[in-house]
Amino acid sequence: MKTFLSGAILIALLCVAEGTRAATVTVQGNVTIASCTLNDGQDIEVPFGNDVVTTKIDGKSYKKMLLKYTFQCDTGIGTGAVLTLSISGTQASFGSGLLLTNMNGLGVQFLNESTALPVNTGKATFNYNSDQPPNIYAVLARDSSISLNGGAFSATATMSLDYQ
Repeated sequence: MKTFLSGAILIALLCVAEGTRAATVTVQGNVTIASCTLNDGQDIEVPFGNDVVTTKIDGKSYKKMLLKYTFQCDTGIGTGAVLTLSISGTQASFGSGLLLTNMNGLGVQFLNESTALPVNTGKATFNYNSDQPPNIYAVLARDSSISLNGGAFSATATMSLDYQ
């Protein structure tokens, strides 16, 4: 009986194998890279004004300016996507992660709310929701070993937005 059962199973498997036909499966598509645009491609201006008092510059709260920016991402980025905002530029030789300005001894500290966002290394991570980007601030910082001169100053950095 055992031999008969084994033989019957073998014949059944051969019949199934004999009835199998092959078909080619073709997979096609188009991979697109979803993107995000910061501030509609326009520069983000941070006007510190004409009344900056050198002795009040503290790198924390004096002349703390909110960066006013917007961002828009393609529909390919779902609401669960994690976005990472960073700022890159020339780092000052003093302080920690400050953006260098054209005025000797003056730098710009970026903050994610109240937490330092160092130039070239800091990251502000958040979930995608176009109504809730992180509040990024710029505040002036100074090299305490240098007496600042009066006059106009400027600095340039690049804000980037990446997603996962």
